[in-house]
Amino acid sequence: MSSHWIRDEKRAAVILRGHCACVYCGEYLPKGLGIDHVVPREHGGSNHESNLVVCCNRCNRLKGTKRMVVFVREITAGDKDLEMYILREIKNQRRRKLNKVGAIFALLLLKADHYLKAA
Repeated sequence: MSSHWIRDEKRAAVILRGHCACVYCGEYLPKGLGIDHVVPREHGGSNHESNLVVCCNRCNRLKGTKRMVVFVREITAGDKDLEMYILREIKNQRRRKLNKVGAIFALLLLKADHYLKAA
């Protein structure tokens, strides 16, 4: 197993912790919802839950390997109130513990729904 791989249960728990909305743009349940490393792996970041936040694919692609503060400053274009709001939300997400039981239950429901639709 690669050190870059994040289990589905952990990924789902991070998404639930972030209320299914991108921490950067705020879009709720966007297509391609995933997670982002606040401190990129290229800069020594890990897969620890405190380094993971909800992020849409668009923002994740735009952020790339930039440091989180640099990216937030870019997307807020000088709006200090918005910048502080986003940074506070990132801090809050990182502090909250993951609900792994809830995430496993959500994954089971999604898989059951998928199988029912396929039948």
